[in-house]
Amino acid sequence: MARVLIAQEADNLIAPAMPVAEKLLTQSEEQARRFAEKHGYPAVLKLISTQIIHKTDIGAVRVARNEADLCIQYRQLRALARNKKVKGIL
Repeated sequence: MARVLIAQEADNLIAPAMPVAEKLLTQSEEQARRFAEKHGYPAVLKLISTQIIHKTDIGAVRVARNEADLCIQYRQLRALARNKKVKGIL
């Protein structure tokens, strides 16, 4: 049976052939906030879980325009995933 790649694994496969954006698989809101401060806004947040294949269908991809927005979006993504096995938020 074929295994589904998570976004980070897919990026690792294509990175040698084309540039990909800086990213960090975060485990906390604070980690995500520090990463966005370093790399700038807007920041895209994506819920990473092998149980959620089509993330846009359930609203698991968000754009944060500033720090306050990032905190809100991060919390909403965590709430969305409360019954799922989550690797983190990218």
